[in-house]
Amino acid sequence: VEGSMTIRAAQLALLCWLLPCCCSAFKLSSRVSPPQLSSQVSEVNTALPTTLQKKASISVAGATALVAGTTVGAGILALPAKTIEAGFGPSAVALVVAWAYMAASALLIAEVNVNTLCALGRTSVSIKSMAGQTIGETGSQVASVAYAFIHYALLVAYMLEGGKLLGELVPPLASAVTGVPDASIFAAIGGGALLLGSTAQVDKANSALFVGVIGAFFAIVGVGASKISLSYLAHATPSAALPAVPVMVLSFTFHNVVPTIAYQLGCDIQKIRTAILAGSAIPLLMFLLWDAVVLGSVPLEVAQSALQAGSVFDPLEAVRAGGDSLGQTVRVFSLLAICTSFIGTSCR
Repeated sequence: VEGSMTIRAAQLALLCWLLPCCCSAFKLSSRVSPPQLSSQVSEVNTALPTTLQKKASISVAGATALVAGTTVGAGILALPAKTIEAGFGPSAVALVVAWAYMAASALLIAEVNVNTLCALGRTSVSIKSMAGQTIGETGSQVASVAYAFIHYALLVAYMLEGGKLLGELVPPLASAVTGVPDASIFAAIGGGALLLGSTAQVDKANSALFVGVIGAFFAIVGVGASKISLSYLAHATPSAALPAVPVMVLSFTFHNVVPTIAYQLGCDIQKIRTAILAGSAIPLLMFLLWDAVVLGSVPLEVAQSALQAGSVFDPLEAVRAGGDSLGQTVRVFSLLAICTSFIGTSCR
């Protein structure tokens, strides 16, 4: 319950944060004609003073993994509960629309970022600086408050769900620390590792965890494919897809790392665009397959009975409770997904 409340709060903050960011982009584009903007962006490295120019400290593949790892988190775990009523077809269309919107907004933020670098003569700028440069001090304050709120809300959700999964997968760890909530154990382990590790070590750990996420995900698809019923996937209620859109939009949130990857990629706009599009397209494919496996494995009648009774039905919990190899693999995948998002949100 607490996790769902923080997710709702994060959705509201996300809207408040994206609004000034997108306004910044549109206001900037109105100041500069398209040919000028394209030229300015493509030559951002030469526009900066030589002493401020920076070589890329991360590969495009590493930046792509950072975007994808930040995206694949608590949102993907909440999707089946929100999409089961609509069905796979309508929810798949809504997912593609949500991805297109969030990818476009991230590209706009990247445009603002590199142009603000040119205007201020810096090698890196924050969301606050970007908003202040384009929509003034008031917009800067609104963006900063919303930015902080959404990330604190997401961290709370990650710690709650991560602690729960850690307790399920490693019971001796939870029992060894009597009286300490699982969320606190997760926060202590994850926060301690981030505090003590260097930037390079954290980047390598995040990439390794993301490889684990991909591996666990394809294991789920491989095991779950044999349990999919086409009749379950054929169900479609398009009108029920709209209430799921806020969770879908939140699921594609990675915008906090755009200034970071812009800095780490040496402000190369082509590399930044590649990392954003590829890094967000990977989760889109994963979300579609994930939705198909979970929705195709749970009888619709069970969900409808729970909804008619007024209770909340989470098909993911039904799969986890199965006790078989699929349920255990889903737990591992869920924990790894939470860890990658925890790293992406904590370090940026």
